Amino acid sequence: MLEIRNVDKVYHTRRKPPVHAVRALDMDIRSGEIVALLGSSGCGKTSTLRMIAGFESVSSGSIALAQRPIHELPPAKRRVAMAFEG
Repeated sequence: MLEIRNVDKVYHTRRKPPVHAVRALDMDIRSGEIVALLGSSGCGKTSTLRMIAGFESVSSGSIALAQRPIHELPPAKRRVAMAFEG
């Protein structure tokens, strides 16, 4: 199972205030489930997938796969893939 707990992603840019792309995300995805993230442009879909895959750091919260924390592991150690349809 993939467990996402209270995950935030904040991008610090030259703009003020910082951009809060993902706020307090909680999600459980069971083995074998197929999940689609849908929403308007800028709502955090890609940021969420990039945090799961390890291409973006998690600002706060945790991501675990099979009860093993993966949010601090490099992408190659996560055994997770990402497919993006533009």
